Amino acid sequence: MNLPSIHWSSDVRQLLFIGTSVLTAIALSYDYMAREGLLDAFLAFIGTSLLLALIVIVSVLLSDRSLDSD
Repeated sequence: MNLPSIHWSSDVRQLLFIGTSVLTAIALSYDYMAREGLLDAFLAFIGTSLLLALIVIVSVLLSDRSLDSD
């Protein structure tokens, strides 16, 4: 059986990926909050936000350093 080929643009694929990621994050956070409680979920959110910020800051600093050395 031949299915018609669907060629989606890169923007549509990115939006689908982001939407799937958001839905997964919501489902996992609801499950975690239901098991552990609101305070633990809030502290986990703060911790992951700080970790993400640290990863972004370090990568930006390293990329700036490599651009300056050129």
